[in-house]
Amino acid sequence: MIDYETAKTACETYVRSLENSDLETLLDLFADDASIEDPVGTDLREGKDVLRAFYSEACQGVAKAELTGNPRLAGNEVAFPFNVTAGVARPGDRDQHYRRLQVQRGRQGCDHARFLGSGQYGELVATQGLGGAGGGEVKRESG
Repeated sequence: MIDYETAKTACETYVRSLENSDLETLLDLFADDASIEDPVGTDLREGKDVLRAFYSEACQGVAKAELTGNPRLAGNEVAFPFNVTAGVARPGDRDQHYRRLQVQRGRQGCDHARFLGSGQYGELVATQGLGGAGGGEVKRESG
């Protein structure tokens, strides 16, 4: 069974890796045969090669990512809430503009990951509040 500090560190590393577009550190969190469902309700993406392709795209444009609460651990499963700030270049603008996407994650308020005995993620489900799929809402803030 995974301990709380290890799970918390994995969540912090996941969010920091998204923010820094650190693909290798991000992928090291996942077992070779891990799967993600992002967003919840979509087809599973399975295996490191598929996860590499997904996260290569997903990391682009992330200006900031941060945990918004403490991870919650139950057995080998962890739930963790976080915000993402995406950089958005507007046509005709010389400067980069940013749009904050505060993703409220359903009733649980969290993404959910299951750890394997190796301490790596075996499965990650992203409940991003996209319409009815995630049960939450996406708030956009200028700034």
